[in-house]
Amino acid sequence: MPLAAKCMMSRSSATFTSLAVDLVLRVFQFLQPSDIISLRKTCKTLSELTKLRTVWISALRSVMIKHCVSEATCPFQEMTLPLLEHVALAPHRLTSLVARSDGATVLPMTIRVLSPRLTNAEKEMYGIQDNDGLYDSCVEPSGRFLASLSAYESFTLFTVWDLGLCGNDVIRPIARYLEEAPVTLFLDGFNPGPQKSGAFYLVSANESSFLNPLSVLVHKVSMSAPVVMTFSAKLEIPIAAPFIMPHTHQVPGTCNLVAQYDDDDGVINLWVWNFLANTAAAMAIIDHQSTGKETIQYYNDCIMIASDGCIRIYNLPPLLPRHSIVVPAERKATIVIATPSMTFRSFFRGQDVAQNMPSYFAEITQSQVTIFEVAENNQFHNSNLPNKLPIAVGRIRLTDQVFWSQNQRFTNLRQCEDVLLLMGYSNADSESGDLSVFGADTDGIFGKGGGKLMKTIFANALVRQDVKGKQLCPTLGRVYIHTRRRAAPSRRGHCIYIFDYLAPPRNK
Repeated sequence: MPLAAKCMMSRSSATFTSLAVDLVLRVFQFLQPSDIISLRKTCKTLSELTKLRTVWISALRSVMIKHCVSEATCPFQEMTLPLLEHVALAPHRLTSLVARSDGATVLPMTIRVLSPRLTNAEKEMYGIQDNDGLYDSCVEPSGRFLASLSAYESFTLFTVWDLGLCGNDVIRPIARYLEEAPVTLFLDGFNPGPQKSGAFYLVSANESSFLNPLSVLVHKVSMSAPVVMTFSAKLEIPIAAPFIMPHTHQVPGTCNLVAQYDDDDGVINLWVWNFLANTAAAMAIIDHQSTGKETIQYYNDCIMIASDGCIRIYNLPPLLPRHSIVVPAERKATIVIATPSMTFRSFFRGQDVAQNMPSYFAEITQSQVTIFEVAENNQFHNSNLPNKLPIAVGRIRLTDQVFWSQNQRFTNLRQCEDVLLLMGYSNADSESGDLSVFGADTDGIFGKGGGKLMKTIFANALVRQDVKGKQLCPTLGRVYIHTRRRAAPSRRGHCIYIFDYLAPPRNK
């Protein structure tokens, strides 16, 4: 027999399971968690290997990097094997749920209610006679940790809660902080810090008045045991007019916050502030009048304002020491781009959380959804060129007019695995707690034939509650809802519900 034929026979007799264990485990590192489960069903050897902790620690770490989840969210050494598998598979299970329940209503597997009660020891520590409840809350992007505010006469009590990694975990407070503030603060962000920092940053702000300037506060939450919350930085914006409230956004991958507000003349003002270095830049947009309907996207070197079929791009100036910035400098767009739809009857929605995935935003018209990817553009730092450009990478034809209905209010765009999720309320008056989620696979969107939208309704029983805040956390397959009684005073009668739509592991 020829030597070449003998070599071919020798190679063909080798199998994947006959490889050394370390080589098989190395291959597992390149697989999706769902593919690891598929391999488990093939033979006994692979079944045993896919039950090793090291396999699922590696798989979960890859999922966390892909979805920009802080390492503090999932302490590997404290998690059991079933819990490691549950969290690693959660994004895939959520997108599979959206795909197979197209057009249907999905009920939660578990419902939990956050109890804001303080212990007697905590009341004594903070000098509180009774529990004043909570009036504001914010959940971090992964959905594990939640921050709340309780207001008292001369101070605000911050609390960070651990919601757990699955629906049968007990909700518990892990850190509190008393902020001496006579003004009412509102939460405006809860995001992870730089990678490997093991910290989250909590952003709050107050409304301006004749006596108090507009302020943005940052508190650091160090997640290493014991969890500790401390004051980090404060930005005061000199505004003469009262009743102005900023909206703050953290720029992905940085410690930059953008505080955006409209003045009495409808001019959009933007303060970019690095809260660690205490450097800032301020701009007043003079070539676009605020309508309240625009979508603003924030990046490390530019800001995009999308409205009425146009995308305006503003390069950011260098950040200078905070004390050197007195008033915002007037700025015009570096470039104005008309969208392919060529219509003024459109609106935009973008990603509202920091993710390592490509940055997308969507333009929605009566006939289609156009997906834009934000790409780097100005590598030579020419001030006359935009630092980034939106590239139309795909579209989805709309055939259901319900999608364009005025009763369908869209909130934001999120990416989970390879699926883009467009979220909105089912009713314009928010009387229903239902959350509509439209999902589209990126492979279909970027293909020649265009993508298809799959609608799923994440339902709950809070049909007569006034919804103050709501957010889908696809990484853990849960929805957070903050409700308030309509007849109740502004700071009382609030409740927070956690709806988990993925079944918890049996043997946690």
